[in-house]
Formats: sequence, C-alpha cells, structure tokens
Amino acid sequence: MKLGLFGGSFDPIHIGHLILAEHIINKFQLDKIIFIPSGDPVHKKPFSKPIDRYFMTILGIENNKHFEVSTLELDGTIRYSIDTINYFKNKNFSDEIFFIIGLDSFYNLHTWKMGLNILKLCNFFIIDRFYDGEKLFNKKDFIGEKNLFFINDFNIDISSTKIREMVKNDLKISYLVPKKVENYIYENKLYKNDRK
Repeated sequence: MKLGLFGGSFDPIHIGHLILAEHIINKFQLDKIIFIPSGDPVHKKPFSKPIDRYFMTILGIENNKHFEVSTLELDGTIRYSIDTINYFKNKNFSDEIFFIIGLDSFYNLHTWKMGLNILKLCNFFIIDRFYDGEKLFNKKDFIGEKNLFFINDFNIDISSTKIREMVKNDLKISYLVPKKVENYIYENKLYKNDRK
C-alpha cells in the first residue's frame, strides 16, 4: 500500500489542503492519505484547541474513501515528525510511506529533530510553493534524489492564516473551507479572539 502522511495544525483545514491531497492521490496513485492534526507542535503555536482542529479535519475529509484522520499527535505525546514517521513505518511495515511537507518546512528541516537525516526515513512530497525565507541549502542539490518528489504543478493561494483573519473581521469564508467546517467555526466561535 502507498500511504501518504499529511501533518499540520489544520487551523482550520481548508480546500487547499483537500485539493492538494486529492492531486497527490491522483498523480502518484496513493492508496490513502492520513491527515495528522498536531497537538502541541514544536514550530507553530495553534490558535484553536487540538480537539477543535481534530473535529474540523474529520468534517473536512468526510465522504472521501482515500482520506483518514489520525489522533496520533493530538495529546502532545508525539511532537516530532520523526516519531510520527517511525510510528507508521512500524505499524505498516509493508507500506510505502510518503510524508507531505511544504517548501517552507523543507528549508527549515535543519531545525527539526534529526535534521536533514529525516529525509532518509521515507519518501517525501515537497510542495513547491512560494517561499521568501532564509535558505541554508539549495533545493537543486536534492533534485534527482529517488525518494524526494517536488510537486510544482499545484498552487492554490489559500492559507489558514488568511481564513482566521477573515473570520476575525467578520468576512465570509464560504468556498474556502468545506461547509461543515465553516459551520463548526461559527458555532464554536473560533478565531474571534487570540490563541487558546
């Protein structure tokens, strides 16, 4: 089985996440993508509680037989991507694992636990999107690596940050998130105040 791991804060999950995941399924013939909402991420402080982000992710992926949600990182016991990858490698030892990250995360791998050595653990899909931060190495040095796949034919300019700002400013977010996620945000009054 070809298994994709899609970690993130999903604060909130939006159609960009979902279209990207479907694009990867179609282009690389993956059998399944597991969305892994982070509980207490090391590099980013979420705005909403882990349980809210989990429920929004569940609502966002429903009715897609190729998508699942994992609670692995929700309680904060597992905080590092290396531990998540190893968990799924041990649990699904016969599966081919693909870890999905953005170009911003790729350029910051040196700050992750195990650093660039994490690239040796499994296959990586690196979403090649606009990035204007510091680059301590050149992605060209990695092009041609058999386990690294740079996806540069996907670009949807939607961000969770933008959606949170819109909610805070009473702007409509219809069509940016699935309808049930939109309803959950309003019903639970998310993103109206500062971080939880």
